[in-house]
This record gives sequence, structure tokens and C-alpha cells, in this order.
Amino acid sequence: MIDNYTHELVKKSELLPVHFSHSTFDPITVPAHWHDYLELLYLQSGSMTAIIQGQPYSLCPGELLAVNSLEIHMTHTTEGSHYFLLQIPSALMQEYFPNFDQLHFQTLLQVCHDSKSLAKITDIFNQLFQSYHLKEDGYQLLFSAHLYTLLYHLYKQHTTLISPNIESPKRDFNRIAIIMGWINQHFHSPLTLTAAAHKLNISKEYLCRLFKKYMGQTFLEYLYTVRTMNVYEKLKKNDTPLTLLLEQSGITNYKIFMRTFKQLYGDTPRNIRKQFE
Repeated sequence: MIDNYTHELVKKSELLPVHFSHSTFDPITVPAHWHDYLELLYLQSGSMTAIIQGQPYSLCPGELLAVNSLEIHMTHTTEGSHYFLLQIPSALMQEYFPNFDQLHFQTLLQVCHDSKSLAKITDIFNQLFQSYHLKEDGYQLLFSAHLYTLLYHLYKQHTTLISPNIESPKRDFNRIAIIMGWINQHFHSPLTLTAAAHKLNISKEYLCRLFKKYMGQTFLEYLYTVRTMNVYEKLKKNDTPLTLLLEQSGITNYKIFMRTFKQLYGDTPRNIRKQFE
């Protein structure tokens, strides 16, 4: 079973068939994960970098990122990044697009290439926000009208049909998903690339290539990301000495831990802990 570190479910907004939010975030890295829904992120301020299926992307204000269903991805936002987030379940998409499994939404819409289209998208997201924020009687209908206008625009202007999934990519995705779940369940134990490859009955070299291709990370980088996230959560909740937290999380290399922690949270464990005292 793959837990929710790697596989997210849509947390639907009140009385709506989708999740919609409008937020400002401190610097944060969301580690590699996947989900069975379409995710649209419209950046208003700040900056964001993402790795989707092993490919890097950079967002500037006014640009849109689309993460298609079952794409493994990770993101990093800078301080004060302000954006709209829209998550649409695959089941809803399939009601209107029977070929949704073969429909690929353009990953990145950039100001320099898609300015006219982005102007339309900006207007729709603002309308979504207004209807959701005001919550006037019957707002769900108005919100849904804007939602379907957005999907129609993206479908007509920014989608392509891809070939049906062939066996090899599907098998490789399943392999990565299995190892991600295995790491998240057993990160506190000694885990090695050799053991991971043995679990899948493939070579270490092949598993390394899969990690780079789908995640843009090495096996060790992802393992330390998960372990470091566990340390962070415990730092916020108790005053257990850091050395003991590292031991409980399976961390044996302090240098790698510190580098990973700063990449994820932009500060030291000591300073992070002070914020929650």
C-alpha cells in the first residue's frame, strides 16, 4: 500500500466537487509524490520550481503549472509565494472527457509564450476566487460555471492526446510507487538501494535510472527527504534532543540531514523549533 506521503487525495472544498485555495506560503519543498487528479497552480507572486516526471520547470508570477494525473512531482516555493491552487478529481474529469487517460494538459504556460491565454486564465481564477470568497447564495453554481469555462479554455488551447499507456511505462511507474511507499513505511530502518532493487527484482543500476527519470532525485536523496520530514514534524511537537530524533528517523549522516533540512525548510532545526515554542 502507498501512503499519503506519496499519493494524495483531493480534499474537496466546502460544497464543491473540487479543492480550491488561495494562499501565501513560506519557503517550503513538497517532496516527490503523485495523485489521481489534475492539479492547476496559478502563481501570483514569488517564484516556484518543480520537477515533474524528472523534468525541471520554473514559474514566474502570472504563469500556470499543470500537473497531470499520475505524474510524479515535487515543488519548491520561495518566501511569500502567493498562488491559486485547483485540484480536480479524475472521476469528475472523466465525466466530460471519456479519453481523460490519454489527455495531457500543457505542463507550463509562460508569460513570454502564452500571454493572451494567461490573461484569460487570470480573469477566470479571479472570478473563481470572488465566488468562493463571497459565498453568496448559490455560489456553488457560479463557481462551477467558472470552473467549466476554465477547463473548456484549457482543453481547446492547451491539451494534446497521447498514445494509450504501454506496458513498460506503466510497469516502471508502479515500481517507483511501490518503492516510495516502502520508504515511507520503513524510513526509520536501515534501507539501501540494494534492498530496494531486490524488492523489485531489478538491478540497482536500473532502479537508479528510474529514480532520475521519474523523480529527478536519487534513491538516497528521496530517502533523506522522507526522514528529514519526520524530524521536522517531531521538532514542532516536542523538545526531544535532535540527536535522538535523528536516531529515531534512521538518519546516520548529519551533513546530508542538515543540507536536506535547509533545502526543505530554509532554516536550521534549532530556529524552526524556536518558532513553535
